[in-house]
Amino acid sequence: MLTEDSIRTQPPIPTSPISASRRVPRRRSRTRLRFVIAGLTIVAAIGYMIYAALAGGSEYFVTTGELKAMGDKAVGQPMKVGGRVVEGSIQGGRGSGATAFSLTDGSQELRVSFQGVVPDTFGPGVDVILEGKLAADGSFQATNMMAKCASKYEPAAKTQ
Repeated sequence: MLTEDSIRTQPPIPTSPISASRRVPRRRSRTRLRFVIAGLTIVAAIGYMIYAALAGGSEYFVTTGELKAMGDKAVGQPMKVGGRVVEGSIQGGRGSGATAFSLTDGSQELRVSFQGVVPDTFGPGVDVILEGKLAADGSFQATNMMAKCASKYEPAAKTQ
């Protein structure tokens, strides 16, 4: 016979042994799932930022031959052009005035006009990269100029 004392001393019987054992692991698995999702989100965001930085940092420029091959499609489009300054083609001052010169890639020449201060390393035979637009007359109107720095500096010849 069951008495009130015997009922109190017996441990409580779980309603279902399967449901009782699932309660704790389910909370752990949800927490673990949240951490995995958060980690994957962070890794994806960092990966995208690295990709965007590398894609934005790699600037491509066209040569004078490629620009001429584009024809009328290139007129008025902002772009970068790279090449070498043709010997004896520089006209204009070193100050903040207008400078005109020819640029070549070895096969095609392009007439360039630049309004602004030219870099100190600018001169005949120097490689430059120009930002600007191709005008309808076929000349390049540069708004920014970057001249290649010499990788080897030699001392000037001594005078006696």
